[in-house]
Amino acid sequence: MPCDSVITSTVKWAKETDPALLLEALRQAGYQVIDRGEYIQFAGRSASAGVYNKTSHTMTIKNGEGEGEEAAIKVQYSKQVVTASAKRYGWKIEGWKTNAAGNPEAIVKRRL
Repeated sequence: MPCDSVITSTVKWAKETDPALLLEALRQAGYQVIDRGEYIQFAGRSASAGVYNKTSHTMTIKNGEGEGEEAAIKVQYSKQVVTASAKRYGWKIEGWKTNAAGNPEAIVKRRL
């Protein structure tokens, strides 16, 4: 591929996507993030940049690693959702481990 090519990937997120959790997920994935109201801009990981449109629930990543980068963002977003849910129930996430299938798994302390 020529060095002046721009690789763009687009991801459609669910309308229930929480922008605050997505902001934190992007930070956890190593991006610098700016909330611009209707849009979330991010840059910095693997020399990529992108934008998430809060209205259309569409994320566009330019010059990224494609599906690998999308997957990393989705994993971080899932972790944020689990953490927020645990907090809502008064539980504490003590850490994360990778299970036998290679997926992240929360280590949770429940309050009795």
